[in-house]
Amino acid sequence: TNKQPGLQILTESFLGINLIVYQISDFFHLDTILFICPFLPSVDSKAKNPFLTKAPQEAVKNGIQVSCMCGYLTEDGSICASPLNDDVCNEINADINNLFIHPTILRYLKEHNVSINDFKQYYFDELPIAFENMDEIIDAFGAIYFTIGIHNVIEIQRKIPHVSVYLYKFEYEMNDTFTKKIMGPHVKGTCHGEELEFLFHSKLA
Repeated sequence: TNKQPGLQILTESFLGINLIVYQISDFFHLDTILFICPFLPSVDSKAKNPFLTKAPQEAVKNGIQVSCMCGYLTEDGSICASPLNDDVCNEINADINNLFIHPTILRYLKEHNVSINDFKQYYFDELPIAFENMDEIIDAFGAIYFTIGIHNVIEIQRKIPHVSVYLYKFEYEMNDTFTKKIMGPHVKGTCHGEELEFLFHSKLA
């Protein structure tokens, strides 16, 4: 009888662990669809010597105070489309309001009076989000995860005097790329990061 409370506590602890594991696995499944990274910069205003005193979404409005270069590729979105399969596409179509657009970009679109349906209509017309419509998916994901954010940064930088920003758009058809090895040779263009060997004198071991 004396062992019963301890056994109950142990059992409840294991149940709690199972719940945590379940929630983590559920999060990783969501991360596969929306690419939500849990380890982002966060406010540390209570620290003795704080590094970030306000939310990144607000801090970014101060702009970059040194000259910089940023750019994107015509098929950047292919790196985000690589985990997709028919099951994931069906899941997105079934809950498009929550699983199609990353929450940060969704807030940005709403601020500019662009709805999810407007966005989907622009990139897909009446087509479903399906594996056979991969070109449309790559274009949409490129906007969600790269182009919209980059152009937002450029708009901010325009208001900062005497700081140069160099923007590029890279388009090139490569026959042998990392993305084509994963997704197949039918994937067009170049993927995220594949322009770096053209911009810099780098050697990949």
